[in-house]
Amino acid sequence: MKTSVVIKKIRDHVGDMNQNEIADFLGIEAKRIKNLEADAVQKFRDDEIDKIVQKTGLSRSFILTGQDMPAIDDKNSISINYYSDIYAAAGHGALNSDAKPEVMTVSRSFLSNMFGLSSFVGIDIIHFIGDSMEPFIPNGETILLQRTHEARNNLVIVARINDELFVKRLLRDPLGRWVKLISDNNLYPDIDLDQEQMKQLEIVGIVYGRYRPIS
Repeated sequence: MKTSVVIKKIRDHVGDMNQNEIADFLGIEAKRIKNLEADAVQKFRDDEIDKIVQKTGLSRSFILTGQDMPAIDDKNSISINYYSDIYAAAGHGALNSDAKPEVMTVSRSFLSNMFGLSSFVGIDIIHFIGDSMEPFIPNGETILLQRTHEARNNLVIVARINDELFVKRLLRDPLGRWVKLISDNNLYPDIDLDQEQMKQLEIVGIVYGRYRPIS
């Protein structure tokens, strides 16, 4: 669906705001809002989607498609996104896709008790391949992550480098001179990034849990 249509629906959802007011409310530049409303931009960036989710409570699926406006009355329930066609890798990386998510309704108490979550914004479920994070995450698991662009050292993150998704443990120099993405399986070398290579790194989210159905 065109970005102009989605922006209009977002406006309808949040109330009567002009272009500058909606830009300030969402934390997105007014010029960018103007381009989205004019369909000069074909899709939202990930950081824009995160801001809209946080400010409006709308689901990522709605922002990506303009459909399925959430109507959840139960305050204990939230919408999370399951991406059946997105794979992150522990080894050599797996290409991300523009797949649209399936929206699932889950209780906050379940996420809190099961995965220790205290914030419930930007929760995604994706697939995982590779064995370089074993034994922490075995090959073939499904992982639950929370989208964020910041993470502390030693957390397991989903990272994007040149359109490839990796699941690794983060180690970052406090002075910002280098980043290491570390495999739990010591048979795999670390990914070492210098200051120039760090420009290609994007932290997508923090891994909070994993699960696999009984086969």
